[in-house]
Amino acid sequence: MRQKSARKECSSLFRFRSPRTFNPVVHTKERSQATHTTTPKRWDAKHQAVVDDRSETARMKTYIEIRSLAKEMLDAPNVTKRRKVGDRLCSLLSDHDVRRRLATEVTPVQPVRGHVSDHVARRNALAEMWRYIVLNACLAIQKPKKKQTKLSAEDVLVPFRLLQICDKADKDFGTGRLRASAMLSRNETKVIVKYCLDMLENEEVLKEAELSMLEMLNYICSRREYVAYFRPNLEMRVIMEEVEKRIGAAADDNSVSHGARDLASKIFESLIRTANEIDVGMQLLLPGCVKLVAVWCTAHTDGLVAFTSMEELAPLFSGVATLLQSDPEQSLAPLTRHGRPILSFAMRCYGNATNLQRIALHEYFFAHL
Repeated sequence: MRQKSARKECSSLFRFRSPRTFNPVVHTKERSQATHTTTPKRWDAKHQAVVDDRSETARMKTYIEIRSLAKEMLDAPNVTKRRKVGDRLCSLLSDHDVRRRLATEVTPVQPVRGHVSDHVARRNALAEMWRYIVLNACLAIQKPKKKQTKLSAEDVLVPFRLLQICDKADKDFGTGRLRASAMLSRNETKVIVKYCLDMLENEEVLKEAELSMLEMLNYICSRREYVAYFRPNLEMRVIMEEVEKRIGAAADDNSVSHGARDLASKIFESLIRTANEIDVGMQLLLPGCVKLVAVWCTAHTDGLVAFTSMEELAPLFSGVATLLQSDPEQSLAPLTRHGRPILSFAMRCYGNATNLQRIALHEYFFAHL
């Protein structure tokens, strides 16, 4: 009996004094409970992060869908698929409910460090989304395609449609106050201007959608937030070259349509007026612009009565008048060389001019004299 008790006592003493060398068998239920109680805290943190990710994904469902559609448009294997995705994207972003959900989803739940307000954080998130969408739209159209595939007017206008939707103010969708600045940065502005100019150099696009691309270029030139990124010796010069191809053409040149001439004159006025409003100097382009208007006046001097009913006169004279008034000293030399045909044309056609044309002629008379 003493030996048995001694053995029990030794085993019990050994059991408690040397836990590292003795691993008793624990019941399954107790073992699972012990394992649960000794779980490291980092497992709880990882599990919580997974839960947070799932809740964040559910909360930003619309935002994720829009970005996935933009990526799908870029990766589309054919024109039909890309056209379908582009229409779907334009339809969603034009919907008021979708725009409200986007504004709600990108608004931070908790205050974001470094931002002044939730409005600023929301605007930055939406701007990043729009830059991604517009950039993917331009790159998708310019991807190499098969020879038998032809670009239609609907295809090349997808970036223009998205750009117009992007420029709609937040208040139009009930998601906040009027946006004060553009959603696109300098890089995306360069990309979309280059896209428009490249399309105007494409003969296939000129046959299908020349007027639409000129409308897009006129829209870009009428927005301060885009013209602010233009450089006189690069973007402005190339745009004026496209205008010159249509305005400087002969009056009987049937290769240039009346609609193309009209839109080119509007681009001429929009670019000069917008650049003048934001104090972007166009002194480098001043002599060329004055000469362009002089060439146009000389080419159309014969049919004054019939020509004054067309719409090119008012934008051209209004634009050159704005340019002359912006820098009178720099205007002396161009007017000395090319001012006489412009003034003579204006005086001869004034009697048959419409009210809108007379307003533009008054502006030019004031700037010239």
